[in-house]
Amino acid sequence: MTAARGSAGTRLEQARVEIAQRRSHAEAATAGPWSADDREVWQSADQETVVVRSWVDENDPDIAHIAANDPAHVLAVLAAADATLDRHAVAAWWDPEFMDDGDPAPCGTCTYDARRVVWPCPDAAAVLDVYAPEPA
Repeated sequence: MTAARGSAGTRLEQARVEIAQRRSHAEAATAGPWSADDREVWQSADQETVVVRSWVDENDPDIAHIAANDPAHVLAVLAAADATLDRHAVAAWWDPEFMDDGDPAPCGTCTYDARRVVWPCPDAAAVLDVYAPEPA
């Protein structure tokens, strides 16, 4: 059975691809930590390697934002997103072949005892909304 466009399964695949692409970019970037002044972001360790220079104007707010999102920070955020998706995956025991028609997949973490939480649960949905938002 192929997941419909925008379905939870497809969004999970899209999120994993987006996270992997962002991880690849961060791993290829100049190592941090980064620091910033009014117009430049540089590698803090040597304070000579300029990572980004703004020609827009002094006190460019993008410069502070870029410096706050150095590769180590981005990699940590992506690892947290991956861990959340791993922890809140569809329950391992769920098999659509043996379920009633339309019986939705449960979250393997949030579903326990008589409480069934449909996947994506709120935690998984929060990550999907960032890395694979629903089409408008």
